[in-house]
Amino acid sequence: MRKMVIVLSIVALSTSSWAKECSLKSVDYRDQMPDIRDQDSIGWCYAHTAADLLTQYLGKSDPKYKDDPVSGTSVAISYNSKYKKKYYKNKEEGEAPVAEGGYTEKALLASLDSSFCLESQMPSNDFSFVPLNESCKQIESGNCDLSKLLSSLYKYEDDSSECHPSVLSAQALFPNLGPDEVVRILQKTHKNNVLKKLEQKNCQEHAPANLRPKVINQEIDQAGLCATKVNNLCPFAEHNEALFTAMDGALDNGSIVGISYYSNFLKTDDYTHPNSGGHASSIIGRKVDPETCEVKYILRNSWGQGCYHYYKNNPQKLSCIGAIPFSDAAQKEEALRLKREELAAEELDVYKERLTESIKALEAQAVITEAQRLQQIENCRAQYPEQMANPQVECQEDGYLLVSKSELKKNLIGVDYLE
Repeated sequence: MRKMVIVLSIVALSTSSWAKECSLKSVDYRDQMPDIRDQDSIGWCYAHTAADLLTQYLGKSDPKYKDDPVSGTSVAISYNSKYKKKYYKNKEEGEAPVAEGGYTEKALLASLDSSFCLESQMPSNDFSFVPLNESCKQIESGNCDLSKLLSSLYKYEDDSSECHPSVLSAQALFPNLGPDEVVRILQKTHKNNVLKKLEQKNCQEHAPANLRPKVINQEIDQAGLCATKVNNLCPFAEHNEALFTAMDGALDNGSIVGISYYSNFLKTDDYTHPNSGGHASSIIGRKVDPETCEVKYILRNSWGQGCYHYYKNNPQKLSCIGAIPFSDAAQKEEALRLKREELAAEELDVYKERLTESIKALEAQAVITEAQRLQQIENCRAQYPEQMANPQVECQEDGYLLVSKSELKKNLIGVDYLE
């Protein structure tokens, strides 16, 4: 009798869950969002997620925010100023001196309590391709990523030169500030406060007084649950249905949702080392199959607009492309130079032989036209098509992901939204 009661209970729960999902409708708020951003070199996923939520909320009253969204970098600066107090981490040399990691809920509260910048005032994509002042290239040559730009601000010494690396970094991050004002702020402000001071001078955007949303946060006890792993998995799926109920309710009310979750499943379906890669992203909608009632959530990540992060590693395709001849003689000579340097430094005979053969093969290669090279690359891609690392994740042309509820359920630990 007891076994029958248990079985009936499970069936009832399963039926209830199915009925709930069949009652859901598809929603999609991508048309309210700007292009997907790329956090790249710095761990401010929580800030990009908070910026997404603020952008969509404010955009309901003023469409300008879709074209000029809230800056993720600005949100991170507000968060660190309020909660971490100190940006510079006194770490071993070689480690990033930038405060990374945080919580979406607190980032939202910090931004609503202070000024924040828009993307036009303070870009928040990674700065790998931001050119610095042309007249100062002899001082600071090339381009910097965001971590390097931020790091240089903490290395400022009393120097009034507008070509000082810290001044150049500040101008790349805060384009509304002239070099004289940057120098003045750097000279008079403690390094722990300099980013917020620069941000405040660079832009004074505030959430309108009549649009002060309530920040809603819901989480599960991930630490407690992970103390009782089942088959090497933290049993989140048995305890996070309330998070999905809250998320679906927010989506039904027209609000996107920030999620805290373990993101490793986006890049693999191997759960040998599960529940890894703590991350934050935005859920922009959901798709419900009218026949099966299967639910897939539309996930907006901060890893750029492409899909390559989510593809299965394909050594055959890489080898195919790697064997294509160069279309530029200078590039070929540079590749040969590097291989010869590698050969000169190699000590093991077996690797020396391989490098020697590789150099001979490269020397014998004829330089082809760029059109021929592009065609051969396309041939390699056609021969070895990309495959998603996890079949439960689909990547769309615009960079958004469709993630099955069953897969997200194994990894979801928190939700945040505005109302």
